[in-house]
Amino acid sequence: MFDSTGMRVVVLDRVDIHLEVHDLSGPSNTDQEEERKRIGRTLMTTPFDLLNGPLFRAVVFKLANDRYVLRLVGHHAVCDGWSLGILMADISRIYSALVEEKEPELPEAIPHSRYAEAINTFYRSGENEQVKRDWKELFAEPIPRVDLPTDHPRPAEKTWTATRLDIPMDPALITGLKQLATRYGSSFVTTLLSVYEVLIARITGQRIWGDRLARSGTERYGHEGSRGALCLAASTAYRDRRRTPVP
Repeated sequence: MFDSTGMRVVVLDRVDIHLEVHDLSGPSNTDQEEERKRIGRTLMTTPFDLLNGPLFRAVVFKLANDRYVLRLVGHHAVCDGWSLGILMADISRIYSALVEEKEPELPEAIPHSRYAEAINTFYRSGENEQVKRDWKELFAEPIPRVDLPTDHPRPAEKTWTATRLDIPMDPALITGLKQLATRYGSSFVTTLLSVYEVLIARITGQRIWGDRLARSGTERYGHEGSRGALCLAASTAYRDRRRTPVP
């Protein structure tokens, strides 16, 4: 959770999370699915109490005497995709051990303080100074503002009033992009970012700008076993050095 200023994260020694249990073993499969969706929407849309916590929720659906579904919901301030993968692996180890009537053996839980120390050490290093020099050289001139065409005039005062559009991608297209990324020694995310930058260049006609992409910082500092949203803001620079605009 956060302190009253919203500037500091408070890490408690222990947090008790209430485990909700919903018995859906009576209704039909269709009714079960509808009720799970309804409860799921409530879980996803109910705000977290950032001041008092907890910032994590857990719900169990009983579908039959031998069939249960566990649903986990966490605020992005304390949990990300990387953390969920570790968490699910830990839950799997605990479940398997209990089934076999053994004591669960879990890897060491790395505290966030080690990650913070690693970042501070990097900031004081010569490598960081070289990184800063590289970026200053790259953007020696002011970064132009990306001028996206809009349907309505921009307001004089910036607001956060917006909406979100989710457009599903064709599974075949996703597979093709992943294969393309592998062929060129890149990642799926980087390939998507490249496509996005080409699209922005085509829409705006601009040939240089910068943007930022949030990424996990766990592997950057050798903390693959850390839980929590340990993110880095990775800056990227787009420069179109071709003599002709993007068609």
